Amino acid sequence: MIKFDKEGETPLDDISGLIPKITTRTELDSEEAKSISNAFLKYLLLPSVA
Repeated sequence: MIKFDKEGETPLDDISGLIPKITTRTELDSEEAKSISNAFLKYLLLPSVA
């Protein structure tokens, strides 16, 4: 069973295989921050190429 420490938090025991092998909350937070930053840059800051 997947257990959340806080509401809305990504569980460390992810069974979907979508997140890399992460063992600590700090590693997970870092990976999520990178993903958010990359999406922000890709979709909001960089001009569209048409």
